[in-house]
Amino acid sequence: MIDIAADKGKGQRERMPRPMLLDVDEADRMPYEVLLATHPGRSVGERVMLELRESVNDQLVVMAYSSRQALVECCGRGQSWIRVPAHELPNLKRSAGFKAVALDTPLPVETRHPATPEGQEEPTPFATLGDDEDRMLFVPSRPFHEGHKRAELELQPISDDEVALLAYSSLELLIWGCGEHQAWVSFPSSDIEEVRRQSGADVVVMDTALPEWLRHGQY
Repeated sequence: MIDIAADKGKGQRERMPRPMLLDVDEADRMPYEVLLATHPGRSVGERVMLELRESVNDQLVVMAYSSRQALVECCGRGQSWIRVPAHELPNLKRSAGFKAVALDTPLPVETRHPATPEGQEEPTPFATLGDDEDRMLFVPSRPFHEGHKRAELELQPISDDEVALLAYSSLELLIWGCGEHQAWVSFPSSDIEEVRRQSGADVVVMDTALPEWLRHGQY
C-alpha cells in the first residue's frame, strides 16, 4: 500500500514534484506525457503489464511520473516504464482497471525492483518533452519492400478487445524496443493522433520494449 502524502522530511530534494492523487480525466494537471511504471519482463500473452498499486483509501492506482528523474528518485533505477500521452489515460483505465493516477509518488524502498544488471544498457530518455510538435516519432510497421505503395502499421494487443499503436521518440529507442530487424515509418508527433485513428488503435504507447518472441527476425 502506498501513501500519497508528500514527505516533508529535511532530506527531501527541493525540486522533486509534490505527489498527487488524480483522476484520469485531470490531464490538465499532468505533463503532456507521463511515464507509467510497468512490470519488468512480464506480460500476459502479448500484453504490456502496467504496475498497479493500492492507495491508502483502497483505490487501485497506476503509478505515473512527470519525468525520468522523478521516476528514478521515486522507484529506483530498476523500474521499467512506458511513456504515454496523459490524454490517453482514460482509454488505458478501461483496459487496465485502475481507478486513479498516483503522480510522482515514492515507493517504499523494500518494494522497488533491483537495478538494471551491469552491462545492460537502459533506454535513452526523451531529449525534449512537452508540446514539441516538430519532432519525429518512429512507428513499427509490417515488413515492406521497394515498390510497396503504403506501409501497414503493426499494432499490439493490450487487452482482450483493445490494441495499441507503438511509437518511439528516436530510431535508437525503436531498435532497443523492437529489435534491429523491425521495419518502421516516421511521422511528425503532431500527426500521431490521426495516425492512431486511421490505424484502428485504441491508444498510443510510447517507448516500450517488446518481449523477444514478438520481435522480427531477419527477413
